[in-house]
Amino acid sequence: MKIIHTPSLSREQAHDIRTITDLCRQTDGTTLSCPGDGDHFWLLYGDGSRMQAFLAVYKMDSSSWECSAFTRPDCRNQGYFHALLEQACRDSQEEGGPDLCFVTDNRCPDTFKVLRHLDAEFLYDEYMMEIDLPLAEEGPGLQNLDSRYHVFAECLEEDGEMSLTMWIAPGGDSSATDRSCPDSLTDSRDRLPAGTCRIVVHGTGAYLYGLEILPRHRKKGLGTWFLYHIMSRLAGQGCRRLRLQVSGTNAPALGLYRKTGFRITETLSYYLY
Repeated sequence: MKIIHTPSLSREQAHDIRTITDLCRQTDGTTLSCPGDGDHFWLLYGDGSRMQAFLAVYKMDSSSWECSAFTRPDCRNQGYFHALLEQACRDSQEEGGPDLCFVTDNRCPDTFKVLRHLDAEFLYDEYMMEIDLPLAEEGPGLQNLDSRYHVFAECLEEDGEMSLTMWIAPGGDSSATDRSCPDSLTDSRDRLPAGTCRIVVHGTGAYLYGLEILPRHRKKGLGTWFLYHIMSRLAGQGCRRLRLQVSGTNAPALGLYRKTGFRITETLSYYLY
């Protein structure tokens, strides 16, 4: 048995990881995949040259690492995962001994056996949500806007990602029904940032993350408007589906996404070791 620790993968190693992941998905019905751009990888090889198991981590911050681990279905119950975990724990001491957080989609019985054996502590659930595009219009997002403001969004595209910022500016007509901001106000010094998000587009699908409405601008209908604006923009670019992840502890965000038409497609559970 040989374990290799590396911060990046060679082409052959990346291929072997995809092979193991695909085998686990076929055997267990899991939908999880391994991030090829993780911060650390521990790769376990058996007596030959074939990779038998691996453990990958993302550095969530300096004190917490998110872990993904896969073992070939025909190589389980041979101590490979525990060997990887022990080596990862030893190596992580050099970086302060961060907590290890394992994620599961609750579909693999072997995963639960391992988590119980480790006495891993359940932390929280996270939901994968999605919505089909296009929607009719972004108009419904305007219904609950505070009438004192104009609102508009700007988009910056860089390195394959879209970064959107929502701005508000003083509105002149409190009875107006369309309070989206006219072009003449987009350069106003009076405008204030109200929210941000980032979007990654892959073909006809898109992934939304980092959506935030600044605290002083919440409960004005801005989050609803921003989401409808995002979905309308993506639909206009040919996107047909928008996905996101949200913590089960974030009730306001869950309510917002449900209200705008998102549905839960998968539940991910996180366990602390």
